[in-house]
Amino acid sequence: GLTPPHVDSRVKHVFHQYVIRVEDDFPLNRDELAQKLREKGIGTGIHYPMPVHHQPFYQKLGYPKEDCPNAIEASKRVLSLPVHPAVSRDDIGYIIQTLEELSS
Repeated sequence: GLTPPHVDSRVKHVFHQYVIRVEDDFPLNRDELAQKLREKGIGTGIHYPMPVHHQPFYQKLGYPKEDCPNAIEASKRVLSLPVHPAVSRDDIGYIIQTLEELSS
């Protein structure tokens, strides 16, 4: 499926980014999902296509590539959905409907 961001019940989140995680049991991988959403007019973002410790600037720090397995996995699975002042309730409904259609 798709895992939405966790929001602690004691806080109110402002969602600078609304990042979902595409799980193994979803019928599309992250990149396929992004493409299908783009075809439906829904923009997405992949803000961290590689873990920070794999980026060239940080390579000089000497972190082994296999360090930070959770970051490595997240970089393959996370996708940002539209979240900005121009996104209307109707837009949100369309995004949800499209994700539901793509999940079956």
